[in-house]
Amino acid sequence: MVTKNISIDLPLRLLERTRKKDGKEFWFSCNLNAYTQAAKCTFRRNAIKQAYEKTIKPLLDFRQFITSKISLKYTLYVGTKRRCDLSNVCCIIDKYFSDALVNNGIIEDDSYEYIKNVQYVYGGYDKANPRCVVEIKCKE
Repeated sequence: MVTKNISIDLPLRLLERTRKKDGKEFWFSCNLNAYTQAAKCTFRRNAIKQAYEKTIKPLLDFRQFITSKISLKYTLYVGTKRRCDLSNVCCIIDKYFSDALVNNGIIEDDSYEYIKNVQYVYGGYDKANPRCVVEIKCKE
């Protein structure tokens, strides 16, 4: 049995909007706390999810490699030395990424029938490039 691995660097935040009058940028941090605040406004929550999908869409050019059920491993590299709740960040990135896989036709559904395993791992401190690396494993 051959295992194929795909690795993608995912952003930890995204530009939500820019104020017209002065060009000030408002960023959305992909974590459960920010998601909970955004959940108070369904329109905003959906707009953020669509913006994240649009941001990562160019990275989703591997459809031909997914031929079976997959496993996802998220490795979080933080940009500050402050303590961080690993699942607080990774659960939202997982939600957005899994939905993007479905919406782009890479997998049929993001249920346990198609995504067999999800793992969160702390990768360390990287001030220059904070990110979440997702590794997709597909067995043939």
